[in-house]
Amino acid sequence: MRELRLLLYLQRVNALRRNEIRHTRDSRQRRRLIWMLVLYIVLALTGLAYAVGISWGVYAAGLAALLPGMAVTMSAAAALMVTVIRAQGLLFDAQGWERLAALPIRHSTVVWARLLDLYLTALGMSVLIMLPAAVFYALAQGAAALPLWLLLWLLAPLLPLGLGLGIAALLAVAARRFRQRHLLVALLALPLTGWLMLALYTSPLSAAGGDAAMLDMMRSAGGAMSTAYPPANWAALAVQGSPGHLLLLTCVSLGAAALAAAILLRWTPGHTGRQAAAQAHGHAGRPLPPLWALVRKEWRRMLASPLYLMNTGMAVWLAPVMLLLLPLVKPDAAALLRDMPRVMAPLIRFLPLIACFFAGMSVPSAISLSMEGKSAWLMCTAPVSAGTLLGSKALFSFLFCLMPAALGGGLLAWHMQPGWAAALACVLLPVALCALLSVWGLALDLRFARYDWESEQQIVKSSAQTGLGLLSGFVLMALMGLVLWLMPAQWAAQTAWALALLLALAAAWLMRRLSRRRVYQVQ
Repeated sequence: MRELRLLLYLQRVNALRRNEIRHTRDSRQRRRLIWMLVLYIVLALTGLAYAVGISWGVYAAGLAALLPGMAVTMSAAAALMVTVIRAQGLLFDAQGWERLAALPIRHSTVVWARLLDLYLTALGMSVLIMLPAAVFYALAQGAAALPLWLLLWLLAPLLPLGLGLGIAALLAVAARRFRQRHLLVALLALPLTGWLMLALYTSPLSAAGGDAAMLDMMRSAGGAMSTAYPPANWAALAVQGSPGHLLLLTCVSLGAAALAAAILLRWTPGHTGRQAAAQAHGHAGRPLPPLWALVRKEWRRMLASPLYLMNTGMAVWLAPVMLLLLPLVKPDAAALLRDMPRVMAPLIRFLPLIACFFAGMSVPSAISLSMEGKSAWLMCTAPVSAGTLLGSKALFSFLFCLMPAALGGGLLAWHMQPGWAAALACVLLPVALCALLSVWGLALDLRFARYDWESEQQIVKSSAQTGLGLLSGFVLMALMGLVLWLMPAQWAAQTAWALALLLALAAAWLMRRLSRRRVYQVQ
C-alpha cells in the first residue's frame, strides 16, 4: 500500500510539475509553469460554466428529472475519451514500462497506480459535470437524494473506464501490426469520436415550433441518452428511489472496471524494444528541395509520436468527419434546421465562424520546435537558413490543417446551403485562421521553447505554448464573432472575406519577422 501511495503521489507531482516549480533556478521556467497551471484552472472553470449552463437550462424548463441521466451520460463520454487518449501513454507505452522495470516494485502495484490515476482523472472531470446537475436537482426535488448523487459520482467513471481501456488495448494490439501504427489509431478513433459527438448533439433535433417544441427537443435528448447509454436510465431511476436499479448500476460499473483491471494485471508489456532503425523511404528521383525535405521530416516526426498526433492533429479533422457522417447519423438534421427561420437567420450570419471552430483547436506548430528535444542541436548543423527551418514547421502545420479546414467549411456550406458568398466565406475564413495560428503557434514555441524534457507528455500536454495556442484560437474566434455581430447581417459574408484577408496578411507579416529570429538558442 505504501508503494501504491508513493507511485500515485509521484504521478500527481509529475503531472502538476510541482518539483520544477519549487526547485528550478530558472525564473522564466517557473513563471511559465505557474501560468500553465493558471491556464488549466481557467479551462476547468470554463467547463464548469458550460455544465452550469446546461443544468440550469434543464432546471428552468421544469425537466429536472432528466438531470441524473444527462449528467451520467456526459460524465461517461468525458471519462471514455480521456481514458482512451491517456491509456496509450500510461498503459500501452513499451518505453515507459522498460524504464519502470528496473525499479524494485511489483508489476501489479504499477498497474494499480496507473489505473487509479486514470480513475481519479475521470473522477475530477465527472465532478465538474455532475456537481451543477446535483445542485439544480436538489433545488427542484429536495436534498434527500444528495447521498445518491455522491454514489453516482463515484460510480459514473467506472464503466467508461473499463470500456476505454478495452478500446485502447484493441487499438494498441491492432496498431502493432502496421508500420504507421499511430496513424492507424488516429484513423480508427476519428470516426468513432465523430459518431459519438453527432449522436449526442443532434439527438434533440425535432420538428420546429415554439416553447412546446423546445421541451420536446429536451425530452428527446434525455430519451436518446437513456437509449444510447442504459446506465443513464438506471441512474435516473436510482435517484428516484429504485434500489434495484442502484444495485444493477453498482454491479455493472464495478464489474466492468474489475474485469479490465484483472486483464491488465495479467498482461505484461513487451520489452523487445523498437527496431534498431526504420526502413528509409527510398526516392530514386531527384532529392527534394530543403524546405520540402524539412516538411517531410515534420510529418515523420508527428507519425512517430502518438501523443503529438492525437493531441495536436486530431481535433481539426473532427469537423469533416462529423459532417461526412451527418447524413448517416441524422439524415434530416440539416433539413430541420433550414425549416426554422428564427434559427437559420443568425446561423447563416455566423456560419463562417462556426466553420472555424475545430480549425482553431489544432496548432501543431506550437510545439514543433520543442518536440526536437535534446537532439535539437542537430538542426543547427543543417546547411539552411533560420527562415527555412522555421518556414518548414509553419508550412507543415498549415498544410496539415488546410485540407480538413477547407473540407469542413465546404461540407458545412453544402449542408446548410447559405448561398455562394457565405459558402466561399466558410472555406476562406478557417483556412486563413489556420495560416495565422500556424505562424502564431511557432512564435509561441520560440518564446517558450523547452528542449530538456524527459517525456513527450510534458511538452504535448503540459506546456504553456500548447495551452496558449488553444486559447489564442478561442480569443480570435471571439473577436471575429464580435465583428460579425456588429456589422449588418446582409454584409456578413463580405465581412468574413475581409477578416480572412486580414488574417492572411497578419500571418505573412508575422512569418517575415520570425524568419529573422534565431532558432534553438538555449540560454
